[in-house]
Amino acid sequence: LKLEEEGKLNLMDSIQKFIPEFPNKGNTITIEHLLTHTSGIPGYMDWEKNYDKWNLYYSPKDLIKLIIDEPLDFRPGDSFDYCNSGYLLLGQIIEQVTGSSFNDYLKREVFDKIGMINSSTNDHKTSTPHLANGYTRTNDEIASAEFADRSWAYSAGNIISTVNDLNLWYLHLFNGAIISRTSLEKALTPFVLNNGDSINYGYGWYLENFQGEKLIYHGGSMSGFYS
Repeated sequence: LKLEEEGKLNLMDSIQKFIPEFPNKGNTITIEHLLTHTSGIPGYMDWEKNYDKWNLYYSPKDLIKLIIDEPLDFRPGDSFDYCNSGYLLLGQIIEQVTGSSFNDYLKREVFDKIGMINSSTNDHKTSTPHLANGYTRTNDEIASAEFADRSWAYSAGNIISTVNDLNLWYLHLFNGAIISRTSLEKALTPFVLNNGDSINYGYGWYLENFQGEKLIYHGGSMSGFYS
């Protein structure tokens, strides 16, 4: 949305405009389809299918190769199916449009601008002081979680932060300091499928009602962590 405000892309652009090597599989797949998880592209974060690979470093291009030849699960816009492949491709589009790595763009345009000094992307090469360890519970026994190389998360969630920094993000996002209020409203509008039905999801957020109030939220998980 920030890049759209700057005139560098349009959400209705086909993803092939920026990632020509990714086949359209006989359909037009737009940036908006990626943002709303309605692209039909299968997910690359398949723990069982790729179990033997998760402890290895994978570049974004390597990750794309895991899905590039897979058929679509449905026609773009026909259905909603949460899929981190959308974020993977969005990260690559950001890099293509800006000429920066996703990590550098996020640091320059978000973290540094609003003072998120304890937030960063965390790749496998970086040692981060005071980083929390992840744990898992099996048969009521708590143990260290299995190692997963964070390169797999990339633009689908490879961020470490603190509660205070996340509150800075929340305050600046909703007061118009990161994107305009008009763009934010677009992000918080339920997406409408091809058949006219709306879903309880916008651009990167679930949208529901809770006790008469609008609820905007998202969760996530990684080996040993849940948010």
